[in-house]
Amino acid sequence: MEWWETYFSEVYNLTSFASTLRAKKEVDFILDHIELRCGAHILDMCCGDGRHALELAKRGYNVCGIDYSDELLRIAEEKVPSDVKPRISFIKEDMRKCSVEEFCDLTLSMFISLGYFDRDEDNFLAIKKLCNSVKSGGHLFIELHNYFKAINSCGYTMRIPGGIIYDKRYYDAEKKSIMINRVVKRKEDMKVCTQHIRIFTLEEITDIISDYGFNGFRAFGDYSGSVYAKESERLILLSRKT
Repeated sequence: MEWWETYFSEVYNLTSFASTLRAKKEVDFILDHIELRCGAHILDMCCGDGRHALELAKRGYNVCGIDYSDELLRIAEEKVPSDVKPRISFIKEDMRKCSVEEFCDLTLSMFISLGYFDRDEDNFLAIKKLCNSVKSGGHLFIELHNYFKAINSCGYTMRIPGGIIYDKRYYDAEKKSIMINRVVKRKEDMKVCTQHIRIFTLEEITDIISDYGFNGFRAFGDYSGSVYAKESERLILLSRKT
């Protein structure tokens, strides 16, 4: 069993509060930089608890959220108001087996949802599935670790409501992965987990995506729209399929 198959449940829910608060701002950023027709079809790959999918559906888009976690999909379903239900759906599926083909006006991979698999073949297959879900003229939006910041990070300590996270990291050059040891303490409870995430340079990810017909790449360093640089917090990449 791989680490992500059990992580995205109780432990993840303790650490994801901030991302829920940021969802509206992040959707604003997407729509400021990608022009979509009313009722456009959007795929939110690894949608988690549906925070972005729901925000987009509220704005009139037709959204499908795909995730592997039963717990997160349950939470996502519970949050959907009755008037939004006709425009949103959630499916449990492994992203490597995504059945959506050349249908989407926009496909999203947010909050660093790529690179979780043990084998590079699987990581590349996940990227292929993302790319193949987009129809000609459609857009792809990917959020990744900034390679340069990630390889130099030793981790962090962060307070969360009622607790604290201790996050220790190192870079495995052979696997091109960040190895993460995370401890989440909340009141009398403590959860420990180990993660590894394959990271990509800007040049590597654009080379891969280009092979599937994408061009016009735009790279940002955060959701305020700053230009991507070695010091950026994230790598946010937008591209369009010819």
